Amino acid sequence: MRPPLQFFLPASSGQEGSSHPGQAFISIRLDMQAFESLQLGVDGHSVKWSILSHPRIKLKEEHVRAVAVDKVGVWAKASHTP
Repeated sequence: MRPPLQFFLPASSGQEGSSHPGQAFISIRLDMQAFESLQLGVDGHSVKWSILSHPRIKLKEEHVRAVAVDKVGVWAKASHTP
């Protein structure tokens, strides 16, 4: 059985993150069949809001996107160099 969450670290070419070209991101794919069989009511939007509401993760809504019901994208915050 696959784990219900799979993390992918694509190259930072911006192929999936067209609104953030050339920026690193993490793609999270959810095993919806596993979540549905466990009757958890988890989807891309609930994962997005769970990430954003975590007190130690300082990301804004513009950094986390529910790309599909089974996929969430997390983009890196822009680094500020002096």
